[in-house]
Amino acid sequence: MTTVVSSYVLKGVTAVPVTIECELIDRLPSVTIVGLSASSVREVAERVRSAFQSSGYEWPRKRVVISVHPLDLSKDGAGLDLPIALALLEAMGEIPVAKLHGLAAVGELSLAGDLRPVRGTVAMAVQANQGDQKLLLPANNVAGTMGFRSLVSVVSYLNERRQGDAVPALPTFGTDRHPLDMADVRGQKMAKKAMELAAVLDYGLLLVGAPGSGKTMLAARMPSILPQADDDVLLEVATIHDAAGLLLPGSLEQTKRPFRAPHHSISTAGMIGSARLHPGEASLAHGGVLFLDELPEFRRDVLELLRGPMYDGEIVLNRSSGRTVIPSTFLLIAAMNPCPCGYRGHARRSCRCQQSSIDRYLGRAKPMIRQLPIKVELEPMSMAALDKAKLGESSAEIRARVTRAQAILMLENMNLTDDERRALSARPWSEIVLSRVSRAIAVLAGRKTATKSDMAEALTFIDLE
Repeated sequence: MTTVVSSYVLKGVTAVPVTIECELIDRLPSVTIVGLSASSVREVAERVRSAFQSSGYEWPRKRVVISVHPLDLSKDGAGLDLPIALALLEAMGEIPVAKLHGLAAVGELSLAGDLRPVRGTVAMAVQANQGDQKLLLPANNVAGTMGFRSLVSVVSYLNERRQGDAVPALPTFGTDRHPLDMADVRGQKMAKKAMELAAVLDYGLLLVGAPGSGKTMLAARMPSILPQADDDVLLEVATIHDAAGLLLPGSLEQTKRPFRAPHHSISTAGMIGSARLHPGEASLAHGGVLFLDELPEFRRDVLELLRGPMYDGEIVLNRSSGRTVIPSTFLLIAAMNPCPCGYRGHARRSCRCQQSSIDRYLGRAKPMIRQLPIKVELEPMSMAALDKAKLGESSAEIRARVTRAQAILMLENMNLTDDERRALSARPWSEIVLSRVSRAIAVLAGRKTATKSDMAEALTFIDLE
């Protein structure tokens, strides 16, 4: 008799259903596994055999044939330990027939028969929920579905299981709160206004200033003023971070907008995704902020690869191990010094850079600078000025204002006629940016229409070249 068990494998950040079939044949004892790579076959067979022995199950004295479908799908064998073991136990009669109906299993087995967590169980739980399946997982996995600590505990549950058990619901997320608050930032009124405009319009932001002027401090607080993310976005964020192995057990419901700040030495694989289809920093920033500090120091090819997700909102990875699409919608913030030494135009320190080195420094960042509509220069503040400056508004106050302004602008955009849309798209991009920034300034101030003063203020944040 052939037994069948459902499972999932991770492809990028997507859970792909697989089916494990097992049959015992009256021939000389051996193990044949098809559908996995040669190395995975050996590893899985030895782990399952050792787990059986440690759990008190006798290994069958027959030929064991296991097939993992679809056969042409590249699969990692570790998460398939548990479903393979269950298929074999069902074939041996240790689990009654049909007890695995409506279930899927994922988990890695230790040699002692304990279950170890695997990556990507959030995506697998979503797929199982859509198919009205209950997902059996290791106890300390991220996804809050049926968790077990050992192979023995899974078998005990199955033997006592009643048909019609409810499928666990997907998690609900709480308020998207961040530990950093804009109230901590003193001064820098222009920079704060630029951050508001970037948050309302979802425009890229460039911060230019000397070392110590607060560029990183401001950028790290951007997620706290973005509108509250809905559950669908937070579930995508959790799925991507779980696929990368960055979520801890019990942290799923506390998912919030991410803030990713990769070092300027990052490779293309680290930014976009690896050959094994693991998500890169651009995908890990999905739903939140990607911060590029020291922008001119990033490699040109790394910056060029960001153009795709900035326009399309996704990353397509085509590698030898397969093809996958990963969501990648983020707000890009970049920071840089005004010159290589960082002190050009500084009130208290002199710049030692030659004009040729300044031109080379700025030239390296120019292609990406053109993709950032909003730009602002930060003024370095002395300790005396910082002591005198008052604490600013809290992130909660700014977020409420940003959310209202974004809703108004979105409604206005939805109410545009087809002729108005065509006329708008025919205008130069610089004019469109100037118009939108001016309108955002007016909406944030509570005005129904943009005035000349709003347009003059908008010109301080954008570059018309």
